[in-house]
Amino acid sequence: MIYLILLPMIAALFLIAFVRERTIRSSYTAISMAFLSFITSAAMFYAYFSDNLIENYSWFKIGGYSFQISLIANNLHLLMAVVVSFISLLILIFSIFYMRREKQKRYYFEMSLFIFAMLGLVISDSLILFYIFWELMSISSYLLISFRYDKKPASDAAKKALILTKIGDVSLLTAIIILFANTGTFSITSILSSLSTIPQIYVISASILFVIAALSKSAQFPFYVWLPDAMEAPTTVSALLHSATMVASGVFLLVVLSPLLQASGIFPYLLTVSLITIFISSLLALDSVDTKRILAYSTIDSLAFMFLAVATLNADGALFYLIMHAVFKSLLFLLAGELLILFGTRNIFRLRADRIGKPIFYIPAFIGLASLAGIPPFLGFFAHAALSYNFSIGVELLFSIATFLTSLFSFRLFFTVYRYKGTGRVREDITAKIPIIILSVLSVAGGFSLFAFNSIIPISYSFGLFLLFDSIVALLGMSAAYYLYFNRNVSYAWLGRRLKSVFRGWTYDRVLTTIGLAFTRFGDMVGSFENTLRILVDKLGSLSLSLSYHSRRLQNGDLSSYMVIFIIGVILLMILLLGSVKLW
Repeated sequence: MIYLILLPMIAALFLIAFVRERTIRSSYTAISMAFLSFITSAAMFYAYFSDNLIENYSWFKIGGYSFQISLIANNLHLLMAVVVSFISLLILIFSIFYMRREKQKRYYFEMSLFIFAMLGLVISDSLILFYIFWELMSISSYLLISFRYDKKPASDAAKKALILTKIGDVSLLTAIIILFANTGTFSITSILSSLSTIPQIYVISASILFVIAALSKSAQFPFYVWLPDAMEAPTTVSALLHSATMVASGVFLLVVLSPLLQASGIFPYLLTVSLITIFISSLLALDSVDTKRILAYSTIDSLAFMFLAVATLNADGALFYLIMHAVFKSLLFLLAGELLILFGTRNIFRLRADRIGKPIFYIPAFIGLASLAGIPPFLGFFAHAALSYNFSIGVELLFSIATFLTSLFSFRLFFTVYRYKGTGRVREDITAKIPIIILSVLSVAGGFSLFAFNSIIPISYSFGLFLLFDSIVALLGMSAAYYLYFNRNVSYAWLGRRLKSVFRGWTYDRVLTTIGLAFTRFGDMVGSFENTLRILVDKLGSLSLSLSYHSRRLQNGDLSSYMVIFIIGVILLMILLLGSVKLW
């Protein structure tokens, strides 16, 4: 199994070591290795189907404990490897079109490094190895978000992403230490099989920390602000971050550790956070006029749907939605990247003026946005069938409202940008169209894989009255978007702006600034104390030097002087002894 993750790592090392800064060979190298990774993962998925094989490799020893690299091959982990490598391959092919004017060596090196990290994460059975790949994803995402580091918004967005996700990184490491201290192993399989031996207080503590790590990585409330700003990265990077890799790793973590979370009783709190995130992200998407930011908020929204499924004891439904989301979200980001290259803007109202009316543009866009909204028979409809299986009546009602908002902001984007006529001559590229066509076909037909998914991972789904009602609500959202946005130039987003001013302005600009100033003042106090301590130590050093200088005069080699000092010392000692006797 180790060969699966070594292929993109070899590509990354080769690119950074041997390929010049701007050459087409860098793209071919990265694409070739991604293709081999996809073939390898597919072959392994077939070879180890219905197995549960764990490979251990000795790493190093500390005392009597031997640290091992543990990789797992089963339907869940290898299916994720297939999805990651397949989506990565299509995005790298699209990158030939999108990155032709950029510095290619660094880009393809960082993308290969990112793919290596995600493949390693999804087949790790060791928590310490999982953490290493988790951190490697943070580093590579920082490099990719700040790819255009000469632009301040890009560098600021990368720093914000690194800082906010670092909270989750620390939480994850702390949770791993807690579990290791109680079980003596880093093996996820062994930990889950010995939950009954772990004291409940440690189960709860570790679960809370794992949830914080997942919320941070997946940009959920209150950590969501880093993801829209990360849109300063190249659009192909955004497609990779938002589909089957970086932001979905938090959901994958909770899916893998769902027995631990269930034992802790933390799901009601996760349910609350998920619902808050859904409504915030939906309303903020209605306020945005940037295509990529709208899609970023839609990713936050979709990830919250997955967290909602995990919180309702439906981790397998969350996994199915994660896989379907990888397909249609990468399609939408590739379409946004194509529009940016061809028309030079991400503003939906400027794109509206270009009257983008060719079927090759608006048909894939409709397919992707209809999948996002959950309209039948596209991917999202089947994903909702699996997602909502365990919903209570109250959660079903809230989910229907969320579906309406999701459909509304999705088709606000569609009816604003795509005008069905016009579109002057634009240069199209086969390397851009091939991935878009493949993902469009999968978004139309891929949902039917739900009926065969049970042979891979047991999953429950329902096509009952609620799903019918949910589909009607999605269609109502599309109709409302047509009425509000198709022939109008108004945004109808006052609520989104008000919410934005509250949640983004107050929570982050004020609270985080206040916390930052408090740390700064604390640092000043520590600096002042350090300076005072330094002065005191210097004075003590000077006093010690002075005393040693004067005491050195007593050591003059004169025997008579030594006798005088000895007699004086004896007299003082006798006085002290006599005084103590009288006191007693």
